[in-house]
Amino acid sequence: MKKTMKKMGLLVLCLSFLLTVLLVMPPTSQARDFYRLPTASTGGSYYPMGALLASLWSDKLKDKGIVITSQSSGGSVENCNMLASGEALIGMAALDVAMGAHKGKGKFSGRPVKNLRILSVLFPTYQSWGVTFKSGIKTMADMKGKRISVGKAGAATERNARELLSAAGVTFDDLAKKEYLGWSQSVQAMKDRKLDGGLFQGAPPTGALVDLYTSKTGHVIPLTDGEIEKIEAGGVMYRVVLKPGTYPNQDKPIQTVARQNLFIVSADAPDKLVYSLTKIMYENLKYLKRAYHGFKPIDPNEPFAGTYNSGLKAHPGGIKYFQEKGVKIPKTLIP
Repeated sequence: MKKTMKKMGLLVLCLSFLLTVLLVMPPTSQARDFYRLPTASTGGSYYPMGALLASLWSDKLKDKGIVITSQSSGGSVENCNMLASGEALIGMAALDVAMGAHKGKGKFSGRPVKNLRILSVLFPTYQSWGVTFKSGIKTMADMKGKRISVGKAGAATERNARELLSAAGVTFDDLAKKEYLGWSQSVQAMKDRKLDGGLFQGAPPTGALVDLYTSKTGHVIPLTDGEIEKIEAGGVMYRVVLKPGTYPNQDKPIQTVARQNLFIVSADAPDKLVYSLTKIMYENLKYLKRAYHGFKPIDPNEPFAGTYNSGLKAHPGGIKYFQEKGVKIPKTLIP
């Protein structure tokens, strides 16, 4: 009996000691919420911008146990699909793809992404056709019978390539070979003489095209006035110019077209989370603009520029932040 009482006393003592230790020990970990941020292929602008923002957001929200990780993806279409399925709450997408997703058109025919909301505009994506010097391609019309990369299958690049070529009377069937490659892969294929050209997208200068120029493999060709007029009639893209010096050894201006890009967020994302994401992004714009040129076009006074008549809606969490800053939100954007 005495031995049993001693064992019980020892057990109580050990439990008391353990409880005391647990009470006085500082917490070493906490529950964390993990969110993924799908971007696009590594050679464009989405990937570095997403990586920078994910790192910034995770750092600023670490006390709340929120971790955001960026990842490469197939681009706008895949990102919208991930929002629709709940695989991601935030992402990046081209305006025209987001519009198609919301309306259930194009790649989203019959299955509209009703939970898609805008967090902010990002930058205008320049559409640049990069070609090898040896291809002899001077205009889009010259791409008939050539080996061309039209971007990853299902990405916005593929859709835009088809639209741009049609302005020159060229279809995918007119190409000798069409490849579905990412931008870095396209440049490598051109270096290896396996490709004549490809469509590149992003805020200039994009890394893939810098590589194309510095390797002296090729250059960007201009669009004609007639082609641009046909493209602008679509209501999504508009004329822009790559100024001399945008790329190494580029001594002449190159006219092309661009479209707006968006930071998209699910309507299911908590208002407080979206408010925090918006606040952190806009209160650290100076840092972001120094870190990567793609952030430079963002205007804190026009966070939804170019989207007013898109049919898309902004997220309430973001709207709250901008209204606190005195930014007027068009009624067309309010859910």
